[in-house]
Amino acid sequence: MHNATSGITETTLSPTKAALRAQASTGEFVHTDDTLFFGKYPKMDPDLRLRWLVARAVIRRAVHDILAAQDTLDGQKVDLYSITVQDGEDESLRCCRNAGTIMDAIGASDEEILVVRDNLNPKAAGPGWIMLVHGNDGWDVLADHADNPTMSSLLAQADALAEELS
Repeated sequence: MHNATSGITETTLSPTKAALRAQASTGEFVHTDDTLFFGKYPKMDPDLRLRWLVARAVIRRAVHDILAAQDTLDGQKVDLYSITVQDGEDESLRCCRNAGTIMDAIGASDEEILVVRDNLNPKAAGPGWIMLVHGNDGWDVLADHADNPTMSSLLAQADALAEELS
């Protein structure tokens, strides 16, 4: 199938991009948080919906990987990080470990910061932050992040997904 808007044939799309394109055109979403997000914007143009779906897929991958990070302490697996969402002025969500709740808080403003917090020492600074900028192509939503080995490792899969979807 040929898409006249982009000139890309469906057979050249990655399976992930093809699935997102299908969701954008039908308005039927795989993830509950996407259903809730797009429910706020029922008349959104399918091309804009696709850009948001791409952005949300990249963000979701980053959130998942951050929340999945674990270590062993005294023989027990412990979750290393939580996420705080800052919408530019306020913390709309603080120290959360629920991916659905985090995804629900994302998209309220054009720019947001995800602060990765240390669960083992909540008063200490965590490994860093991620700057989200919405409204571009979607795949480029991770506009910047703290430049350190921990954050680079946590975001490796999200960066690879962004590259796949670019």
